[in-house]
Amino acid sequence: TIFSAASLHVCNEIAAAIRPLYPARVWDELGIVFFITFWSLQSSDLVVPESAYQRQIQQLKVQIQQIDTPASGWNSTKKKREIERLENLIERLTNEQAEREEHVTRVRAWLMTERDNWFQTRLATKTDTITQFLQLCIYPRVCFTATDAIYAAQFMHVLHQLKTARFSTLICLDRIFNDITLPTSMCTENEAHRYGRFLCAVLELVMRWHASEEVFNQECGQYPGFVTVFRKVSFDLKYYFTHKNIFLMFVIVPSEKKRSRMFMKRI
Repeated sequence: TIFSAASLHVCNEIAAAIRPLYPARVWDELGIVFFITFWSLQSSDLVVPESAYQRQIQQLKVQIQQIDTPASGWNSTKKKREIERLENLIERLTNEQAEREEHVTRVRAWLMTERDNWFQTRLATKTDTITQFLQLCIYPRVCFTATDAIYAAQFMHVLHQLKTARFSTLICLDRIFNDITLPTSMCTENEAHRYGRFLCAVLELVMRWHASEEVFNQECGQYPGFVTVFRKVSFDLKYYFTHKNIFLMFVIVPSEKKRSRMFMKRI
């Protein structure tokens, strides 16, 4: 499509300009196209605030009902003019919402085609990829504005929804909630507030999955981001806290509670 072709052309130009900024290892682990994609988008490209639109439209409809009554005290000419103004606002908001939905659908379709080009190198583990993603994408952008903080959480969710290969949602969440002190220790007061907004948005998503086993099974059960494979059984004491934290994290996942408790007894 024209949209995809234009995006590819812009990405190639940006890639040539920023490639020297980081060592080749960084691009191997993260991917330069993915890096550009993350920094090129914003919240309005990923999500349509349907509830906000509907809330505003409903408020306008209530105003029309209040005006269009004998008790309102408006004369007929003024009443007609005000009702027309409010109806025009409703029409504009409805059209704007439809345009936003079309745009988000187009961006999602483009991301769906691009996802297969992300994280393809076999030189990096999933943990390496997540580390670069957090350090070069999430943490810097979260500190910009409150809107960017929300966008960062939304982008993570989109990666999960797209079933992006080699992107581990579990590892990403584990790193975020186990490494809180490091990012916050380097933040100003305002940046800490924004980072808190990001954590709140991510936690809301996690708690939504935790609250309903049905929702978890639908949105996570068959997704690659929640694949857990234990390739080697090892309960060496030097890995005690690593294993313990992993299984404690599984406790929040409804379908993994029984298994996590079984493993906790062994360690």
